[in-house]
Amino acid sequence: MKKFKRRKICIVSSTRADFGILSGIIKSLQNEKKFDTKLILTGSHLEKKYGSTILEVAKQKIKVYKKIKILSKKNDSLSLLKNSEKIVNRFSSQLKKLSPELVIILGDRYEIFCIAYCAFILGIPIAHLYGGELTQNSLDDSMRHSITKLSKFHFVSTKKYLNRVVQLGEDKKNIFNIGSISLDKLNEINFLSKIEVEKKLKISLEKKIIVCTIHPETNNLKNIDQQIFTFLESLRDIKETSIIFTMPNDDIGSDLIVEKIKKFCKSKKNAFYFKSLGKELYFALIRISNLVIGNSSSGIIETPSLGTYSINLGLRQYGRIQSNSTFNVNYNKKNIKDKINKVLKMKKKSIKNPYYKSDSIQNFISILKKLNFRSAQQKKFIDL
Repeated sequence: MKKFKRRKICIVSSTRADFGILSGIIKSLQNEKKFDTKLILTGSHLEKKYGSTILEVAKQKIKVYKKIKILSKKNDSLSLLKNSEKIVNRFSSQLKKLSPELVIILGDRYEIFCIAYCAFILGIPIAHLYGGELTQNSLDDSMRHSITKLSKFHFVSTKKYLNRVVQLGEDKKNIFNIGSISLDKLNEINFLSKIEVEKKLKISLEKKIIVCTIHPETNNLKNIDQQIFTFLESLRDIKETSIIFTMPNDDIGSDLIVEKIKKFCKSKKNAFYFKSLGKELYFALIRISNLVIGNSSSGIIETPSLGTYSINLGLRQYGRIQSNSTFNVNYNKKNIKDKINKVLKMKKKSIKNPYYKSDSIQNFISILKKLNFRSAQQKKFIDL
């Protein structure tokens, strides 16, 4: 009997953020008989500075095909460009050697753009998750749209984002609205209790909890010092509330934010910071919290489904679709303090999440099985 040939797929993860979203898909694909799925880890996963999140991958017993180190110690503009050179050199040779039928990538970071460029030049089709979104005060916005133009297949999270990918000239038959896979079966998770979260974090939590994640506005770096100062000062006088910081991603300007947060936490007994929490602990913490504040996409996409309110600061996420549980506030100390105090008094309620679609992981797998990866490899720009 002729042996069945499995279709070789390569998935790349470069941060805790994309892995937290992709982990369900990776597990499902690695268990699928039709696919030979290779996972490559790179970026901040391999850096102690960002919490060595490769340990989170190992904890979930996911097979790693290759680890590719790309980051330098600095994260200024010149270092980013030097990192990009490393990415192109190392991933071009690795992808040529592996020769997958499809590369799956998620998001909008510069390293993901470089990997997409390598795959495109090598003629390897790309399946891109979550194009069509907007984050207009971040370099990621242009990176995301560029990745869309290099990709063959598109998996988006809302109808509006699907329409935007169509607007970018992509073929509608290759665009699929599957919702956000990070929300799939969230209601079936056996969440850690508050006591269990305290044991994991090794701290005692107050009755009220605020979770903070702040990233640089990479299109507005001249104001970064003032922005982080204003944000932290708005938190300084909050009492009888635990303030938990998770560290920013590897972005230009993130080192300054980390330095300020560490100094702030040393000055306040109720403030703590963690490099990375892992998906299970992070979601459990958000679920028992009263508020998520900062400018991370998780405050907009995942937080509503966990029944928690969020405050979105500044313009980094400007343009994203939001639920009515997310409140937008500019970098003004009084405005931030007033909104925090107001939200902390609000009772929790069930929140409708615009990013939720049922069975999103299974829908992704089902679509993937039907796709002809090599058909009409030459892309055409589709006019509206």
